[in-house]
Amino acid sequence: MLTGSLAGAAPGSVAARAMDDSDRRHAASALEASPDGQASAWRNRETGDSFVFTPTRSFDQRGARCRDFRLEVTVGERPDSIGGSACRQADGAWRISG
Repeated sequence: MLTGSLAGAAPGSVAARAMDDSDRRHAASALEASPDGQASAWRNRETGDSFVFTPTRSFDQRGARCRDFRLEVTVGERPDSIGGSACRQADGAWRISG
C-alpha cells in the first residue's frame, strides 16, 4: 500500500486528491516492481479516473529503499500531474516523503 499524502506537495492538485485505496495499491505495486522509467497505467472502475504512474529514480535513504515518481491523472476531462518520492517502510508499505 502507498501511504501518506501528496496534497502537501501540491496544494489544490487534482492528482493529489484523486487516488483512492485501489489506486494507491496500483501505485505501490509499480513502486515495488516497475523499473525506473517504466509507466504503469490503469483506469479506476469506480470513478472512471485514469492514472499513469512512473517510478523515475531509485535510491537508498537511511537504509530504506526509496523512489522518485511521476503521477499523471485525468479526472473527467481535466489532466494533472505531480511528482514525489516514497520510501519503503519496515512493514513493507510505501510512505510518501515530503
